[in-house]
Amino acid sequence: MALWRSFLLVSDIDGSLITYDGYLPEVNLEAIEKFKEKGGLFTLATGRSVQSARKYVEIIRPNAPVILVNGAMIYDYGSEKVLYKAVLPPGGVEIIKKVIEDFPDVGVGVHTDGKLLIVNEDELTDEYITHEPLNAFKVSIEELPEEMMKIIFMAREEKCDELQRYVEGLSLEGMQAIRSSFCYYEILPEGLNKGIALEKLAGMLGLDINNTAAVGDFHNDLGMIEKAGTGFAVDNAVDELKRAADYVLADCGEGAVAQAIGVLERLKFADNLVK
Repeated sequence: MALWRSFLLVSDIDGSLITYDGYLPEVNLEAIEKFKEKGGLFTLATGRSVQSARKYVEIIRPNAPVILVNGAMIYDYGSEKVLYKAVLPPGGVEIIKKVIEDFPDVGVGVHTDGKLLIVNEDELTDEYITHEPLNAFKVSIEELPEEMMKIIFMAREEKCDELQRYVEGLSLEGMQAIRSSFCYYEILPEGLNKGIALEKLAGMLGLDINNTAAVGDFHNDLGMIEKAGTGFAVDNAVDELKRAADYVLADCGEGAVAQAIGVLERLKFADNLVK
């Protein structure tokens, strides 16, 4: 069957495909498999790294390259090749120094190609490493490599709110800041987000951006919800995302991705009937 030939569906992982405590509704797996059998392309778009996302790649078996590090990388797990990668400018190190000086109790990590480098530890650092999971190494600021893909600050919600206000007052030349969860605040290369990466991926696959759909729950998903031909927000999403989405789905724990596929099928059949 080729109902979904030349159509790409992309889902965020945490809070969209799975719950924050790691529960993956079986109905999502079943719907994704049927979607792929009908010719559709399904993949993931996440803030996770190559290593961290691999667990879910092995379960979902996406049939298109995966968007990683909130859009800073596109990776083909089939060939184990990086198809696209962006890195931070040198000024990222200065941001880290300022944050640690004024927020010594905030966790600070740096993502490189295959590692998480911990520059400053806090109560959330071990939790983050375990949740992902990641190969993590404690390093000094002086030991940081030239190529850094993203900086992640880790703090409880109230402290993270304070940190966000602080960073927004700094010079971020060549960089941008984004809240990826209530406890995580990230610095990424300027001009990148999941939406830009979705557009790049669609181009690599020879697809019109209108033949794409995206599912998300948090601020870091906004770019792809707005860029995709059809944008979905799960019911547990932040209000900003719900306002931007074309459709609001069920809670992630109730099989929101499966519901998105159902909506797309109804829209597709309606289009076919009109034609």
